[in-house]
Amino acid sequence: MMNPPNYEAAWVPGLDRDVDRAKSLALGFRWLETAESEFGGAGVVVTHAKRMVRNTPLLAHATTRWELVSLRSRPPRGRGPVLAIWPPNDRVLEFAEELACGSALCVVSGHLLDIAPWVRRTGAPCLVDGFCVADAPTFSPEVTKGLDRMLFFGGHHSFLDTGEKEDAVHRLHAIAARPDAPTGPQIVNYLRGSGATDAKGIKRAAQWYLEILEGRRHFDRQRRVICIPRGSKPGPATSLILESADAVLRQLGHSGAGPSPRQSSRPRWLQGSRDPRPSP
Repeated sequence: MMNPPNYEAAWVPGLDRDVDRAKSLALGFRWLETAESEFGGAGVVVTHAKRMVRNTPLLAHATTRWELVSLRSRPPRGRGPVLAIWPPNDRVLEFAEELACGSALCVVSGHLLDIAPWVRRTGAPCLVDGFCVADAPTFSPEVTKGLDRMLFFGGHHSFLDTGEKEDAVHRLHAIAARPDAPTGPQIVNYLRGSGATDAKGIKRAAQWYLEILEGRRHFDRQRRVICIPRGSKPGPATSLILESADAVLRQLGHSGAGPSPRQSSRPRWLQGSRDPRPSP
């Protein structure tokens, strides 16, 4: 299951590759200048935080020509092609995609977020010769079918609408019980590559998968336990998969300082509280 983008895409190898940082940024800015002429509008630069200009002179210089925006800043004044520099998580990349709607988007890769699923989904060409992304891992037909049906039923609502959490939990349980169960990062990358859910949906499904492997229960909107069919309990490979699933939560919206993944995987009203309400 793969939804095509509504913009032209390209990418530049960055901090995660053996490429000079100044050269990769210069190539991105050159693309943005060309894209303005080709697609029209005013170019926009998206970063995780506007304070990044303090340690990146080339980025600071670019702000004299283009508007620099982040999730915490005001929206850009106009619309046009977008250059996303080192997006650290799915939400920042999603923000850049929203701004690029109907235009073009180029991503300069960083250390924290693997953009390979996005590259495969969009068909984005690399602007530097000799670089490519790895092929997506192949799952069994049953695992692929389960994930696709989960995405089709609830992905567009981030798995929050009526019955969508229950459906997702059932399907993730069935997947986790298989001897060929995917790892946490593989599940996340499949969801990323689908384009069928947003950053919150990816994070939510990854958290449920981790909790399933831990043997935790899940609740519906009426606080009733979501019953799992017999034979859907995780198998003996759980410990290895659990470790990988736990690791992937560290990059899902948890860049920089902040609470540990175990703490932040719980809603704020549950941290340090005995309130029995289930997480959404």
